[in-house]
Amino acid sequence: MTKSTKEAPITANKWVPYCVVTNRAEVIKTDVLAGYQTAESKQLGKDVFANADYNEGSLVKPLYEPLTMAKLLEINTYHMRACRTKAEDVAGNGWKLVPLVDKPSDEQKEAIEEFIKGQEEGLEETIKKTQLDKELVGFFSMEIAREENAFDGPVNQIRHIPAHTVRIHKEGNKFCQARDNKKNWFRLFDYEKDVKRDTGAEETGKSLDKDTRGNEIIWNVNYTPRSCFYGIPDITPAIGAITGDISRRDYNIAFFNNYGVPAYMVSICGDFDPGDKDPDTGKTELVKNIEEKFKEVIKNPQSVMILTIPKTESSMGGEIEVKVEPLSTDIKEASFRLYRVDNRNEVITAHAIPPYRMGIYETGTLAGNLGAESTVIYYTSVIKPRQEVYNHIMNHEILPTLGITDWKWELNSIDLEDIDKEIDRVVKLIGCAVMTPNEAIEYVGDHFGVEKCEDNPAMDLHYINGQAIDAGNFIPESEITGVLQGLKSKLIEGLIDYVNKTSNKTSDRDRRYTKAIADLEKDSRELDEGRKQVISEVKSINKTKE
Repeated sequence: MTKSTKEAPITANKWVPYCVVTNRAEVIKTDVLAGYQTAESKQLGKDVFANADYNEGSLVKPLYEPLTMAKLLEINTYHMRACRTKAEDVAGNGWKLVPLVDKPSDEQKEAIEEFIKGQEEGLEETIKKTQLDKELVGFFSMEIAREENAFDGPVNQIRHIPAHTVRIHKEGNKFCQARDNKKNWFRLFDYEKDVKRDTGAEETGKSLDKDTRGNEIIWNVNYTPRSCFYGIPDITPAIGAITGDISRRDYNIAFFNNYGVPAYMVSICGDFDPGDKDPDTGKTELVKNIEEKFKEVIKNPQSVMILTIPKTESSMGGEIEVKVEPLSTDIKEASFRLYRVDNRNEVITAHAIPPYRMGIYETGTLAGNLGAESTVIYYTSVIKPRQEVYNHIMNHEILPTLGITDWKWELNSIDLEDIDKEIDRVVKLIGCAVMTPNEAIEYVGDHFGVEKCEDNPAMDLHYINGQAIDAGNFIPESEITGVLQGLKSKLIEGLIDYVNKTSNKTSDRDRRYTKAIADLEKDSRELDEGRKQVISEVKSINKTKE
């Protein structure tokens, strides 16, 4: 039988928190509580590249292990939501083609559209994945395949390569991908030499056949001065907040599952002897005594609790005082909630994303147009620079291989609310003769697939409240009304189609296009009333002249 051990006597002339009693009448020493606050290792995974791979292949090791950074997505709700939201905002609003010359080639436009339609995976989806990689690990790799896997010539496919599987060579001109115990080599886009796909050996350009030649990679990083090869993600300075939130979660789960909710704090003042420690349970005689008394009180809430605290042998007859204080679990939980909010805010700040974009809505004392202003700042400083990366890749690296000179490709960065405002501005500008209908179509028509009407002279005239002011009297009022009504119908059809493609929920879709159509109807009625008044005034002036 294991012998019991004796816990050292405690000598104190002040109040000492000795133990906590839970709602299950479990007594936990304060040193046990401290043990639950000790952080544990949070390693998330091993590098798919061994140190030998870096040495033998002359590869460069990243500043942070990419797989570990990628797995942060799985352990923090706000980090995951922020990364996916930014990736969606970058690529999820579609794209458009913008002419670079007065009379752009229709054949070139069709070539771009056919190239995009011919991708194995939607171009927007590929961009979402590469951007998500960049948010997670600080860089992305985009595979480029040319027709017949030729050394040069037209680009045929654009594909996503998971960034955490790729490492860059120290020369910066080729890359190695390791996955499922296999390795594959790629050359930097437009690098002058050939690279063997299985060994990474370099050969003179165009010397390899299509089966042994490695494809190309477009490599882009979130710049950091600490590395010439890799970038770091925005979340890097907030990693502590993520791990802190994990510790908070694990502490709550482990403690409350084992012991229940802390209900009372027992503090003792004076010199006392805890007694022998039971080797099986680790509890002293004093702890057992406290547990028994609390169990009796729980069974009989109106009973009196008497605790006997043994003195130490060296005590000089001083008094021992015991204080039992109820603990406020609300305060404990509140402190955890505040800690989690602090961690959440640090993650959101690192991503520079407005909270409402992640579904977080908080009320405060400040009112006004902060939501709209934060959206403008977010699009201008966060989303547009990221979109420009892809615009540059398409316009300066991909499309030139297809012989495109008359068009440029752009990602859309405007949401439906902004489109509503633009439509409202356009309608007002047409109504006060600042813009012609064709100019309005050229301005906003790309969003709805509406094209200019070249064969109708009424579309190139200026109007005040529906009356053409630079057309003389050769266009009947009925024809003008029909043209404007047709323009309105096309805008509504395009708007409905746009909303159907970009809305996530039926309720959101209905709300958005119902509001936009209602605004158009209101503006149309106002314009029609003003047009009739102007027509009457013009007729009156003409009669006076006659």
